[in-house]
Amino acid sequence: MSTVPPYRSFRCVNRRLYFGMMLSVTAAAAYAFISGRLPEFWQQLAASACAVITLLWGSFYTTLHIELLREGILCRIWFFHLFLRWPLLQRVELSEFDVKGIQHCSLLFVFPGKKIEISSHLFSPDDVRELRDDLYACKLLGRTSEQTH
Repeated sequence: MSTVPPYRSFRCVNRRLYFGMMLSVTAAAAYAFISGRLPEFWQQLAASACAVITLLWGSFYTTLHIELLREGILCRIWFFHLFLRWPLLQRVELSEFDVKGIQHCSLLFVFPGKKIEISSHLFSPDDVRELRDDLYACKLLGRTSEQTH
């Protein structure tokens, strides 16, 4: 039995929605500028700030990508990469709860000085539950730092 979970790839479930929001807000701001509907400087500044904030917010979720590899966990956001190796894993914490009849599942991977969360709030609930089952099978779930050394 392997102590490493099988390959899995997680992308934000609503990334297309966030991408659409980015396009809509940016297009609305561009239209307002081009049509001359923003005569005041403060209006132009507000429209520009809304477009930039929406682009930053949406691009975070559209570029978020977590991969479980044989060697460790790779987390990518924008142009940043974080790779954490399995031997450094201290523990995996499971949190399952219901909110208004909707089941949520969250897995927190704790490494020295770093934490990565894979949650049904952002990722496919079925995929997160399958990963939970894989972690039980690999005996990684519930393992403490004393058990890793």
